[in-house]
Amino acid sequence: MTTPLSAALGLAGGYRRRLRTGLQRWRERQELAALAPRERDRILMDAGLQASDLASVLGSRADAGELPAMLDRFGLDPRRIEPGVLRDLQRVCTLCSAKRQCRRALAGGADAEACRRFCPNGDTLRALGR
Repeated sequence: MTTPLSAALGLAGGYRRRLRTGLQRWRERQELAALAPRERDRILMDAGLQASDLASVLGSRADAGELPAMLDRFGLDPRRIEPGVLRDLQRVCTLCSAKRQCRRALAGGADAEACRRFCPNGDTLRALGR
């Protein structure tokens, strides 16, 4: 049974996490803004991003947190994926609009084929698994 105190503490914890995440994102934006344009472009290139992706990535609350489970679902070992391909998978996962569906599918034990239907990385993951 949830008491008013435990509910309030849970709510405070959620606000604290969001504040910490927001502060971290603000620091990241400040660090990028302070870079010389060439250095920023080099970092973006290393991350497999383009300048046009930057606003979406920094403005997004999402990350690629579901990717390890999705790789496992497809029977893939991230250590055996080329770094450039892995960065692209992470970028696509970060910008994905099906996060909620993905978390539900993974938690519900959906198979790789079911995940491939909604996952923007699905076709790539299937191809890597061959």
